[in-house]
Amino acid sequence: MADYFNFPVIFKLILWLSVNIIGYIVATLMTHFKYKPNPNNCCQIMDVDDDGYVRIGHNRKSRIRKVTDFNLFITYALVHFYFSDIINRLDYYDPYQIIYFLFYIGSIPAFGLIGSIKGLQTSCSWSSIKGWSIPSWITYVSLTAGVSALLGYHVYLSYDDEIIFYYLLSIVVIALYYIGVYFVCVRNTEHEFHFHHWFLAHILCFYFRFDNVVSNVVFAIAYGIMTQGAISYSMSDIID
Repeated sequence: MADYFNFPVIFKLILWLSVNIIGYIVATLMTHFKYKPNPNNCCQIMDVDDDGYVRIGHNRKSRIRKVTDFNLFITYALVHFYFSDIINRLDYYDPYQIIYFLFYIGSIPAFGLIGSIKGLQTSCSWSSIKGWSIPSWITYVSLTAGVSALLGYHVYLSYDDEIIFYYLLSIVVIALYYIGVYFVCVRNTEHEFHFHHWFLAHILCFYFRFDNVVSNVVFAIAYGIMTQGAISYSMSDIID
């Protein structure tokens, strides 16, 4: 039996799936959370619904859609277990793993709250960009600069790990793939790219893949954002 099953790897896989299920539960609970801010304090910056409540999640999906998203979420978790090198990075003897777990869980409601700030109810699509508010521009430009800096640091880590050729090649291949999708499926049609935050975080997780404190923290945050987007909204297609 031991020749067919690597029990440490199987245990890591079970632990990883358990972490994902906990994240799923937290994100699902957030879809039911709402509060009524005091109009006299700083919560005036939050976007409120017609009843005066701030909601940091959405609970408008059908049961079938919820089951579909859960299945997709677990499938993506399995993909990241291997391709984001969780299989080697997950060390249940390392106390720092608890800190990474807390970053992951904390980023789920945190991103929901950020998305409730007035002026940030926008998306990454051409039709949406044309109507971005000043807060949206500041937020997206700042995020782009921050993510670019992090990717630059990870390119250095890939060089230090002697995999820089494959690391950069994967970036080029993915970029060329979506450029091809644009010309084949989007250009000169009524469709457009809509890069949902779950999708962007999902792609970034592949590159935040090193067993390094910075890489592990930003991976945990990005994976939390992916979880929040997948569960609170859905794992929608990137072509509208």
